[in-house]
Formats: sequence, structure tokens, C-alpha cells
Amino acid sequence: FTRSELDEANYFYDKARHEQGNVARTRAVVERLEREAAALQPNVDAAAAAADAAAEKVRAFEQQRQAVEAKLVEVTAEVRTLEARLEAIRNRPLEVKQVVVDGLQFNEFEQPILRVDRCETCHLGIDRGGFEDAPPPFQSHPNRLAIFSKHPVAQFGCTGCHEGQGTALEVALAHRPKKYWERPLLKAEMTQATCLRCHRGQTEWVMAVPTPAAPAPAAPAAGEAQAAEVQPAALVDLAPALSRGILLLETLGCFGCHNIRGYETAEKVGPDLTRIGAKVQPAWLVRWIQKPEGYLPHTRMPSFGLSEKEATAIAAYLLKHSEPAPRAPGTYSPAAPAARGRELFQQAGCYGCHQLRGLDGEAKPSTFSAQVQRDFAPDLSQVATKVSGPGWLFAWLKDPKAFRPTTPMPSLRLSDAEASALANFLLTLGKREPIPPGLQAELANPEVIEEGRRLIGKRGCFGCHEIRGFEKAEKIAPDLSNFANKRLLELFFGDATHVRETWEDYTFWKLKQPDIYATERIEQIMPNFRLSDEQVKALRTYLKSFSAEPAPHRRFLRTLTDAEQAVEAGRRLVRKYNCVGCHVLEGRGGDIQARFASPAAAPPPLILRNGLLSEGEKVQTPWLYEFLIQPTPIRPWLAVRMPTFPFASNEVATLVGYFHGQAALPFPTPLTYVGPLDPTLVAAGRRLVSKDYFDCFSCHQQGERKPEGPPEGWAPDLALARRRLRPEWMGKWITDPRGR
Repeated sequence: FTRSELDEANYFYDKARHEQGNVARTRAVVERLEREAAALQPNVDAAAAAADAAAEKVRAFEQQRQAVEAKLVEVTAEVRTLEARLEAIRNRPLEVKQVVVDGLQFNEFEQPILRVDRCETCHLGIDRGGFEDAPPPFQSHPNRLAIFSKHPVAQFGCTGCHEGQGTALEVALAHRPKKYWERPLLKAEMTQATCLRCHRGQTEWVMAVPTPAAPAPAAPAAGEAQAAEVQPAALVDLAPALSRGILLLETLGCFGCHNIRGYETAEKVGPDLTRIGAKVQPAWLVRWIQKPEGYLPHTRMPSFGLSEKEATAIAAYLLKHSEPAPRAPGTYSPAAPAARGRELFQQAGCYGCHQLRGLDGEAKPSTFSAQVQRDFAPDLSQVATKVSGPGWLFAWLKDPKAFRPTTPMPSLRLSDAEASALANFLLTLGKREPIPPGLQAELANPEVIEEGRRLIGKRGCFGCHEIRGFEKAEKIAPDLSNFANKRLLELFFGDATHVRETWEDYTFWKLKQPDIYATERIEQIMPNFRLSDEQVKALRTYLKSFSAEPAPHRRFLRTLTDAEQAVEAGRRLVRKYNCVGCHVLEGRGGDIQARFASPAAAPPPLILRNGLLSEGEKVQTPWLYEFLIQPTPIRPWLAVRMPTFPFASNEVATLVGYFHGQAALPFPTPLTYVGPLDPTLVAAGRRLVSKDYFDCFSCHQQGERKPEGPPEGWAPDLALARRRLRPEWMGKWITDPRGR
């Protein structure tokens, strides 16, 4: 910069001469800079010479490049000729394909916003078959038949599901998120979030896709029965992440702390703690509050990161405000054999909900735990370290509802001897630990109890649990009903500068590591649910559907039929009471069957997804209603028993509606009336069931009369058939058992 400084010095020198300034000083500066410039001139000359040499090399390379290009033109002349011919043959002008959708979105004034989608300009094969293996953007849409049979592109467009800038004709504008574009393209599983925009009230999106017609079977030979070969349609789950996200949110109870539209009346997911003092040991309670996963690795209770002092304070408050337990409905026997209790646990049905990993090892995940990676009910391998003693355990096993009215745990109608034996067996699982010195005094300290009250209010424990003193407490966390539309300026990233500032990244890390956005001044109190990446993505997908925007026009809405509404309501109860722990429902569940040597000894399947079996089609409504309230033995010889669940009356009606909604019958299903029977038909039927013909009672029980042979070959009591079974179903079953 010496020359620039010299120019500046000359300016000030001339100015000094013209304005009678300090001419000598400015002249000295000019002379000094002239000497420096002269000293640097050899360097400048050398650099110029080097630049000239480099330019000469560039010119030589340029000549070589031009020679190569000329040769390339000569070599590719034939290729260009063929390309020109191909273009002439194609003779198809460039075309912008555009779909205008009216009614999917409305503004604040309830006026429709037109969506313009030009996606098909590039995605030419998106709704056409035969391009499944083509590279993007020419590839057919995944699950094309299932999706476009109900959502034609001409009617729904693309951005209604995928979001993004539909008017764009460049990849960068259409696909890549823009900071100021409020609806960036949804990727991977996130596209499933928009299903709830139109499919409101649904929790599953499994669709039957017709399979190619199979050739007709050959006619049976004379005298042979013709078996009905059922060719079910292929089932495609169009939104598995969204369904799993719904299940996770309802299992973990996010609505306990957050207001979420649709969950205003949802039940608390945690146990009632108003009688906790009668149930657990104080030292265990402190350890549990501080680190629940240390006792139950698969628990749904999150980790709050509490210190031992904080956990002790919360335990102190809970124990101080604990009510006494009700009187046990029976008499406990300390002498009842634990071996008999172990047998009962294996046979009566306890494995439908509980695990004994400490005894059995890591078993195959149940249907519930496979979906949410949480146990439905506690693993009882260490239960003796938890419970207060045999008295409470006996009373709980006899009548769970008496201790906790809101419990989902059913009664197995155990006798005093059975409940005592089962309690004694469970008390062999784990080691009872002594109370640490000083803990009792600390738990009784009024200051510690008051600190516990403050911590419970701060952490929102009452959101999941019933706790005395917090019956009217307000939820502690932000409303999530419009969380999907949160703008970046509304999301607090704290000091997490390594997290990309997008809605998706913010939500992922908030769920994965809730305290990641904490700063020195701002605490983050959301607990850690120990979620896997897949669980986080599923929950994030569901959260992306939380929008307070107006619903689309009714022509886009998928209105559930009465039967479908009944099924959706029933599914929530099936999840609440874990019916799939014992029974196969909609092709899922029946986990307990692996514990039995024969399928005939296990609880029966109730609904198969392929339509081969449906309990609602099979049984009469009054019988099913009564059976759910007060189960009666259908196979009295079985050790496993249908429990008595603590259903509310409306829940029983909901479950009955669920089974009927799954049946291939009119809805609501009409009541069955079995009138007087034709004596001639009765006599003919009596002969057919006799030993001279089909000998039905060689397998079926008839009242108190048991069949001959081993019990694993026995079948349900036909004395119940008149009240239990639908006559039209019986005819179909007898004609073709495999088809029903």
C-alpha cells in the first residue's frame, strides 16, 4: 500500500502549500514514502515478470484445450446427429404441468387459499404404474394404488400432503427449506403428519389393496367338500410413524403437562398416589423418584434428573398426605405355598401384562412394548423390594379397584388361598432392604415436606398422578394445540448452537434431550423419556399435525362412519386395558399364547385382520355386554381365566360397539331374537350331533357333561349357544369353519 500512502501524502503536501500549512513536515513524509517505493520497485518488477510467465503458460494450455475441443467435436459429430434425430422424433415441447386446488386451506377470514402445484412437471411418473424402479424424479409414488385410489392428484395436488413450494420449477426452491417459507417440504415420515388434516379422529391408516385375481380352483370331485379359499387383500400401513406417535403420546401422557386439543378429558396415565404410603417402602420410593429406570428399565415414567435430596422431599410430601388403605376383602395366609403362586402366575394370565425378566430372561417383546418400547405393566422381578408387605399385596390381588378405583388392572377373582399363594410367590422376587438411618426423621421434617410440595408443583407430578393437595392445579407446560405452526422466532434454542434452526431439528432434540436448550438463566424442566431416535421421529410426526388452522372444505374431509367411530373409540380402550396381551385383535397380540403348550389352552383370537374371524359377528350383543361386565367360563377346564375388568358402563358399551364395528354386519347391529324352533328341525339336528353322525359332544362340553379324551381337544360349552351365538353365524361356521 506504499503507493496509496504516497498519493495521500502528496495530497496533504499540495494542500499545505496552497493553504500555508506545515510544508516541511508534509514534504518529509512524501520523500520518505518515495524512498520506500523505490526500494520496493525490484520486487514489483519480479512479480510482473512472474505474472507474464504464468500468462504464457495459460495461453499454451488454452491452445491445447482448443485443440482437444476441436477433436471432441469431430469425435462426437455422429452422437449429435443422433440426438438431433431423437429430439425430432420425440417432438414434445416443454410443458409446465399445474394443478390448482381450492379448499384445502383457509385464511383467517375463512376464505379459501388456492394452492398451485407444479410438481408433476418433473415428477412425470408419480401417479403411473411401471415406474417403480425408475430413478427420481420419474419414479412412481410409493403405495401408488392405495393412495391415489382415494387421493387423485388432480383433486388433491401434492403440497396438501407434502407441503413445500408448489409453484416452484427448480429443485432448490421446491425441495430445500427456505428460512422465510413457512411450509417447507416435509421429508420421510413427516409427510404422514398431514393425514390428520383431513382424516380427523383416526389413529390408524391401514388400507386393503386388492391383489391380482387368482385363477379359479378346479371343481371338487364327486363326494368331496369344497373348501372356501379366502384370498385377502394386501394390507398396507400408510402412516406407521403417525400411528406410533399417537400411541406414544397417549402412553407417555404428554397431555398431563400440556394442553392438547382432543385430550382435554384424557385420564392420567400414572397411578393414583393418594394411598402410596400403604403400598411401598419409603426407601424404595425415594430411589424410584430419583431414578425410575434403575428399578424398571422399561417404565414409562420419565427421568427428572432430581437429586437425592429433592427425591426425598417429594417422597416426604406423598407419604405425609397418604390415605390409609381399605380393609382387605379376605384373610391372608402366610403358609400358602409360593410354588402354587408361581403356578398361578404362569397359568392364570398374569403374563398377559407383566414380565418376570429376572426369572425368565429377556422374553420376546409384547405387542405393546414392541410398539412403544415400554412395559404395559411393571416387570415384577424385584417387586419385593418395592411393596410394603404381604398384607397390601394380598389385598391388591384380591380387589385392585378397591385400592385404586381408576386402575386398569383387573380382578382374577382369586380365592383367599390363591391370592395368598400368589402374594407369597411375588415376595420371593427381590430383596427387601432396610431403611437408611435418618430417613424416617427426614421424611417427617415439615421443611422437607414443604419443599416436596413446591417441587411437585414445579415439576407437574400431578399431571400424571392423583396427589392430594393438587386436585385443582393447572398444567405447567405450554399449550401444544398449534405447535405445528410455531415459527422459528417462537422456538427457544438457548445455547444449543450446534442444533440447526429448523422446526424439525428443534423438536427432535427437545424430545431426545429435553434440557439441551437450558442456559445459565433459563432452566428446562421437561423430563427425559429416554426415547429412541425412531420414537422421537414418530412423536415429532404426530406433533407436526397439531394445528389450529381451519379444517379443509368438507369435500376433502374423511368423515368416519358410525361403525368406524365405534372402532376408533374401542381401540383406545383395547390399548387402555391391553386386551392384546391375551387376545389377537386386528391381527395383533395374543402375546400370552407363547406361554402355553397348546393354542387350545390359551385365550382365543377375537379379530383377525384378514376377515377370517370376528367376535362381533359371532356373539349376541346382550351376552357380550354381560360377559364383559361379569365373565362366565366358556371353557371351564382351562387354567387361564378371563379377568373382571374395572369397566365403567360406558366403556362396556364402547367395547361392544368396537366388536360390532369390526364385523361384517349392519351398524348398529340389531339384537338377535331366537324364537320358537321347528320341532322337525330340532329332531333332525339332534340326530346330526349324535354319535351316529357328527358326534359333536365328543369335543364340545354340554353343560356339566364333559367330553371324553384329554382337555386340550375339548371345545366350548354348547349349552351357552342359544344365548351366546348368532344363529346366522352358526350356520356359516358349521358350513365352513375355515372361512369364518
